[in-house]
Amino acid sequence: MERGEEFEDEDAYLADQERQHAADRLRGDNPVLREWLAARRAEFPAWAERARAYGAWDFGAESVDRLEELIRATFSSHEDARAHEDSPFMLVAAWYLGEVHNRVCGTVWQLHPDAASFPPYTVRPFVTIPWERKAEYADEEGVEDDARPLYGPLNGICRLFTWGPDRRLRDDMKRYEPSARDL
Repeated sequence: MERGEEFEDEDAYLADQERQHAADRLRGDNPVLREWLAARRAEFPAWAERARAYGAWDFGAESVDRLEELIRATFSSHEDARAHEDSPFMLVAAWYLGEVHNRVCGTVWQLHPDAASFPPYTVRPFVTIPWERKAEYADEEGVEDDARPLYGPLNGICRLFTWGPDRRLRDDMKRYEPSARDL
């Protein structure tokens, strides 16, 4: 599909792009997201102190391997991890993983501003590539105008129990590489 093909004219296409950009800005800066991020930042020092046996929590890519080791030592299965997904430990672990993605891969946090009105724990913060880099992620089939990868850190953490032995939590950061659109 060519740019703007589903629109009558270029003005309609540009108006739709502005609407999408406005929604993107709203998901990236709203009270619900700010509150969630502030709570995790405040809880992080105590979390890091409890997990200090696993090494430094410096927001580097290598620390994701330590995070995976900590998660695997804390939970026994996908179901066990899911049963604790709303615990302070798991929420800070997810925040930390998202922050690593932000700092290493250039992603940003987003959350729908109405998330607080949805059933508990059905909508979680996620990270994605900033709007300004949207053009780097064109949909090869031409179906989606916005093909930026989205990543839910909490889901990533829980899913690691379902992977084979060669897949690592750090592998999720490859999704932002131009050749890794299918991760």
